Amino acid sequence: MTVATARYRGTLTLADMPDPMTVTEVARLAGIGESLAYTEVREGRLYGRRVGRRILIPKAAYVRWLEGAENENGELHRPQLAVVGGTDGSGRHPARA
Repeated sequence: MTVATARYRGTLTLADMPDPMTVTEVARLAGIGESLAYTEVREGRLYGRRVGRRILIPKAAYVRWLEGAENENGELHRPQLAVVGGTDGSGRHPARA
């Protein structure tokens, strides 16, 4: 199945993507915005290599990023998720504390 066909059907899988992938392709596959994907690369959480004007991301690096594993330097990254609309554990809303 081609990427265009998968996109039309709404079922995009890692097997459908080229290796390496562009930041745009990674964003579509992960269901995140391009700006967040670029931020993940820029901050070293997602390994990407600049080739000319493009940033290319190997599938293996994408899988490690999804698993929250180590980057190319062997550093472990577990992104912290922000609690939106929740509490800080004290039962109070953090913005109203």
